[in-house]
Amino acid sequence: MSQPKVLLINPSQTFYQNSSDFNAYYPLGLLSIMASIKTNCEVSLYDALIENFKVRKVGSRTIYGSPLSKIKDYIFKNKPDIVGISCPFSIQLSQTVNLSKLIKKINPKILIVVGGPGISVQPKIIIDKFKSIDICISGEGEESFLKIIKNYKPNPTLKSFSKISGLTFRYQNKIITNPFQPITNLDKLPLPAYELIDFAKYQSHPYLYKNRSSISENSISLITSRGCPYNCVFCSVHLHSSKNYRFNSEQYVLNHLELLINKYNIRSFHFEDDNFSLNQNRFEKILDLIIQKNLKIKWDTPNGLRADTMTFPLLKKMKKAGCQTLTIAIESGDQKVLDTIIKKNLNLKNVNLVSKWCRQLKLKLAAFYIIGFPGEKIKNMKTTLDLAINLYRQYQVFPILFIATPLLGTKLHCTCLKNNYLTAKLSQKHLSQATSISGIHLIKTKDFDKNTLNNLIADFESRKNSYRPFLKILTKIFFKK
Repeated sequence: MSQPKVLLINPSQTFYQNSSDFNAYYPLGLLSIMASIKTNCEVSLYDALIENFKVRKVGSRTIYGSPLSKIKDYIFKNKPDIVGISCPFSIQLSQTVNLSKLIKKINPKILIVVGGPGISVQPKIIIDKFKSIDICISGEGEESFLKIIKNYKPNPTLKSFSKISGLTFRYQNKIITNPFQPITNLDKLPLPAYELIDFAKYQSHPYLYKNRSSISENSISLITSRGCPYNCVFCSVHLHSSKNYRFNSEQYVLNHLELLINKYNIRSFHFEDDNFSLNQNRFEKILDLIIQKNLKIKWDTPNGLRADTMTFPLLKKMKKAGCQTLTIAIESGDQKVLDTIIKKNLNLKNVNLVSKWCRQLKLKLAAFYIIGFPGEKIKNMKTTLDLAINLYRQYQVFPILFIATPLLGTKLHCTCLKNNYLTAKLSQKHLSQATSISGIHLIKTKDFDKNTLNNLIADFESRKNSYRPFLKILTKIFFKK
């Protein structure tokens, strides 16, 4: 039998009024899978956020990406045997489902495999509800997708895939789920298949990292580690990346950077790891290699780092290695809330130290904050907002505020279900809007409701904006090269 034809699709994305902003990006997960499978199949990528890109209004929704008709034409022309569809966020599940339905209408024999974080949180529900989807992959897809291809035959019976890690599928009127096993040695994975995409289309895209970073031009994201050993109640990373922290070696990271610099002329990088600096020895060695090799790159950490992994010498080295903006995840300004409600395991003394050190080093710093957790009192939330304002005023730490969102599969979601704290059904629209402070708020307890949160937010924004003109002038002077 000839090698199967595989098509991977990064779908369009839907946004609602008062939801977060759209960003185009390099589909790193799909590029990594392509690198792992390319010698065992004929593989292509259709990135709907790049190819035939359109922005169109449909009622209260805004859809970014290629119209379904263009994807339909592509499938008719290329006739794939297997289609893999990415779902990076559960709030974008409808796009993945709509694509799967379209593909099954074109040819019901096409094997449809879906994966990504948005799938990992609810694979059984997806397989049970959407008959157009054949297989869900939970967790990491490189090895599992490769095994699917190796076991693929025309008109396959899903029993062929019964022993593959992370798969959920229907078989004999039952839903079969195989637990996913994290990849222990990330260095054995090949570098993403950048050679199979057109870099010019990404670099010229008007929305590439537009609302994600201040160094968006000529840039790309990198992920050099996976997994998180911590227990923050609002986070769903364990469901698709496990609690087992794993990382690429320093030399692997350097090779990755040098490939992008030398072959594709990329000079700005967004390290999107959940825990880039967790292994401090490894992190420092990466910085040393960047400096020793004189790479002359710019980089930031838009996904946030832990403040308790920072030291003054390390921050100094980060700046020397090209760090432009550091973002830290503080979450709460109340130590008791951090310890007993969020379960962040972070000492706020480290936050103040890092803020002070970054100011001394003239390294721009931003911070994440979250309010609205079950168990929080108004006074706790005010303490958080006071800390955000004080660090902004004193050290120019730019505050990024969120409202606690009960994402599917998280401990926060379980708590809200158990205690009847949800104010609305967790639809795609509601989850999308809830991730923005200007959107709806999905949690109500005896201590607060949406009006309470809106009043706190309004006061916070007023205070923040009152400092902004002065700090803007001060920042220009302070950070002047």
